[in-house]
Amino acid sequence: MKIKATITCVVLAAIAMVAFFLASKGQEEELKLRSEQQQEELKLSKTDASRFKGEIRIGLDNYLGYYPLRSKRMQRETLNQGYQLKFNDDQADYKTRATMLADGRLDFAVFTVDSYILNTAPQFTGQVVMVISESKGADAIVAKKDLATVNDLTHVTATLDSPSHQFLKASIIDFGLDKLKNNIRPANGSSSALADLLAGKTDAAVLWEPDISAALKDNRFKTLISTRDTSRLIVDILVASDTVINQTPEKLDVLMTTYFPVLRHFSNNPDELSMEFQKDASLNAEDARRVIDTIDWLSLEQNASQWFGIRSQQVPLPGFRIIETIDLTNDILIKYGDFKRSPLPSQGAFPLLSSKQLGKLHKKQSTGQTIAKNENYFDRLSPSAWASLDPVASLKIQPIEFQRGTRTFSAEAKAELQNIKNILKRYPRYRLSIEGHTSTQGDAQVNRQLSSERAEAIRRHLLDTYKVPPNRIRAIGRGSDAPLPRQDGKSFRAWLRTLSRVEFHLLEKVY
Repeated sequence: MKIKATITCVVLAAIAMVAFFLASKGQEEELKLRSEQQQEELKLSKTDASRFKGEIRIGLDNYLGYYPLRSKRMQRETLNQGYQLKFNDDQADYKTRATMLADGRLDFAVFTVDSYILNTAPQFTGQVVMVISESKGADAIVAKKDLATVNDLTHVTATLDSPSHQFLKASIIDFGLDKLKNNIRPANGSSSALADLLAGKTDAAVLWEPDISAALKDNRFKTLISTRDTSRLIVDILVASDTVINQTPEKLDVLMTTYFPVLRHFSNNPDELSMEFQKDASLNAEDARRVIDTIDWLSLEQNASQWFGIRSQQVPLPGFRIIETIDLTNDILIKYGDFKRSPLPSQGAFPLLSSKQLGKLHKKQSTGQTIAKNENYFDRLSPSAWASLDPVASLKIQPIEFQRGTRTFSAEAKAELQNIKNILKRYPRYRLSIEGHTSTQGDAQVNRQLSSERAEAIRRHLLDTYKVPPNRIRAIGRGSDAPLPRQDGKSFRAWLRTLSRVEFHLLEKVY
């Protein structure tokens, strides 16, 4: 027993000695590593690296609307605040951009509202902290001149999963181009779509600048419709990661306090911006100027008072355009079939926003910038002036049902008229003509009066319910004067049922 006890003691002592040796060795290595780190920190403290607090990593692409954010001036000004800007150009790969934002490889990411919903729902990584710009002509459907209106489109070339695709989706939904949905020729970018158009492989193409300008230099083509005529359709937003919002809000503060003065500098020095556009995108001076005119950059004042609903003494009743934009975009995606039901949170769009930092900055400094003219302003037109307007497109909505012989429409019709309200918001430059029609049966004068009363009832509903400017809408009754053609194979009774209807037409003045 004594021998066993002695052996056990010896073994335990040996283990203790080994453990002590290993612990000493570990402490020695730790001390060595700590010493090396201290030496490295001492070395860095004597270099310019000690001036920097860290990096701000942003995911975007080379769209010129983002140029002020990624400009050399922006990078210099951010360095002065201790942060290096690092950009990840993913060539508009929004899915990868959303993944990198979610897993922490990006602090911020730029999206269009539709690409943000499509690629982050239903978790909705990050939060929208500001609106960068809105497309005002940077995207368009360009077609052969023998196509009169958007409704004449039968096939089109477009870049799928791009902001321009969202523009096309809205046109398909709003103007009843159901067949066009299955007749989209995929393109690998706007330049590829332009090549197809010039080569005669397609009658129409969805393009973005500078390819729109290039196409219109060929007198065979014209613009059918562009984002110059829309509102809240293609809107670029900056999304901050959850980490930035919750743990490193200083990065957001630095980015905003740098970005808006840089944007103001370019706004005050358009020739400088044009020169930088020419270098960045290899454009000539004319094309650079044209591209600049198609991008509506949003100032701090506009972000706060028009888009994020931030009150001030100057703006007691601000707008929530970002909420309206998200809702309108969501409506398009559902109707197009991207989602079966709304992917937005149960509380709506508000949980996707974080305007705290924007509000602080807006309160702290005045930009000296004024709000743009109210887009709901329309001059009063005479009947002859209305008649001189040019048609843009006819809207496609479900038939408006009236009680027989009356101007009273159904509850289902009221719900359908909400679509008209949404369309008018998407295309703020256009006026709306509401035209009532009746069957060819009965007295022509009575029919004309009934159709006029029905059109006016709809106009009054839009004015009272959705506050549409009265000078923007005209209601007229055509009675039985313009019956639809009877299609081959359609019975007389079925044809008669289609004659009593209300049509909605978007109009504009072409100078």
